[in-house]
Amino acid sequence: MKKVLTVLSIVSMILIASSQAQAVALFTDRTAFLAATTGMTNIDFEENSYGAFTYYPSGATFSGVNFVGSGYLYTIDPALATSIYDWDSGDILSDQYETGPINVALPGGGFTAVGSDIMSFDPYASDFIITLSTGDVFTVSSANYPTRAFVGFTSNVPISWLTFDATSSVYANLDNFVFGSAGITPIPEPATLSLLGFGLLGLAGLRKKRS
Repeated sequence: MKKVLTVLSIVSMILIASSQAQAVALFTDRTAFLAATTGMTNIDFEENSYGAFTYYPSGATFSGVNFVGSGYLYTIDPALATSIYDWDSGDILSDQYETGPINVALPGGGFTAVGSDIMSFDPYASDFIITLSTGDVFTVSSANYPTRAFVGFTSNVPISWLTFDATSSVYANLDNFVFGSAGITPIPEPATLSLLGFGLLGLAGLRKKRS
């Protein structure tokens, strides 16, 4: 009986360790991302009249999310200069004349899902290095004008901030920024499942030997 309890204890510890392990998933398809999340808030930056812009020298806050640029942040209506600002999504948030990151701080609440359209110009299709508060770092690419790329993340631990750094472009742009909760329970890694299988086999062997 003690041996059976020991095996059960080991299996329980494996399952607990698996559920607590940090896991961040990357999405590049908005539809798939939204299907894996719940309670999402969308920030579309729509605030300007036709051909106008709003200047944020010290950062901007939308729906409790704080955005701070390396240069000057603007929300821009695409009619201001359609050849560079019209990404078929209305107003965008743009970091002007800098190559550093856009820093984004989420409000308190333990959000575990975040995503955004990413665009760049000068030149177009820049690599973006995206760093999360979880310590994870991802490199993705924006698409050529006027196609928007999307990047999203789900995590089993809260994401409190992230940065978007367009490494080869002077202009980093965001739109349709979303945040909320991951809706899928992380699946144990294959190695964990293997250990669980061995534990169950050991339990079965003990039962057989006892009989």
